[in-house]
Amino acid sequence: MSFYNIWNEPHYNSDADHVVTKFREWLNNKYGTLDKLRRSWGEDYTDWRQATPFLNDNWNSSMPQIDWMLFKNEFDGVLLDKLIRTLRKYDTIHPVNANPVGTSWSSFHDPGGYNTDNWIIGDHNDLNGISYYPDGWEREHNLEPCPYWLHNLTFNTIRCSSGNKNYIQSFEEYMKKREKRIK
Repeated sequence: MSFYNIWNEPHYNSDADHVVTKFREWLNNKYGTLDKLRRSWGEDYTDWRQATPFLNDNWNSSMPQIDWMLFKNEFDGVLLDKLIRTLRKYDTIHPVNANPVGTSWSSFHDPGGYNTDNWIIGDHNDLNGISYYPDGWEREHNLEPCPYWLHNLTFNTIRCSSGNKNYIQSFEEYMKKREKRIK
């Protein structure tokens, strides 16, 4: 065995009561005062319990959605850390990886549960990689193959999030098939 892939494509996306409570605690830590939250979110809250990730189309600021996504990314890191600590009780030798699937560069659809901050995941991994679907561009938009510069931007972003850790990227077979299609 070379390493553990402890959480394939981490993107915990729950809006259960206990997660919303943690979100409000996170907001309180971020903003410090209800007044600062009100100004940022453009809402007249009188209590922290009014802050919610359940958004509608009438909000006055993009910050509720941005904060919800930032919280979910940080929460992925918290959960990943707990998984790794549990694994380390049984195996302290083999490296651990959790390779995300979505990033702001590789998800060609609206932001949502699959967007992951690779820097947060990379902080916890012993090595870093990504589940990358090079044909995601075509599947999402029924377009010609994704331009090479966008693939390169994605790979460079993920590589940078690895810091000095080893980096895993595997997509060679797809690229061979693509080259045959183009010829």
